[in-house]
Amino acid sequence: MYKTIPVHNDGSVRLCCLDGVRATDMGNVFEKSVHEIWHGEEFAKARYYHETAQWDKVPFCKGCNGWAQYEYTEEVKDGLLIRRSPEYVYYNLINRLSTWKGNLLGGHKPPPEGLV
Repeated sequence: MYKTIPVHNDGSVRLCCLDGVRATDMGNVFEKSVHEIWHGEEFAKARYYHETAQWDKVPFCKGCNGWAQYEYTEEVKDGLLIRRSPEYVYYNLINRLSTWKGNLLGGHKPPPEGLV
């Protein structure tokens, strides 16, 4: 919701990577640009509700604690920031992360020693 945008093979965008059952609908990259979806009303509302502790207004997130135990590995290879978890692999073009806030790696944890 703040760092990644899960896009399924049909172009549908979900609120977070834990939504494997497609319970949320943030838009479709075949109908709108990634920029429009990321900065659109659905993501803005979800972020606002999280930032103001109104999780009950985002039904998918209401009982979720998956974020607390979500772990992934990170590496930089061939100009890509690659994040791997047991369920997913994320590929981010480093040269496209010019709007990235904070450290490139591990926004929620310290980056691995000597990785960047």
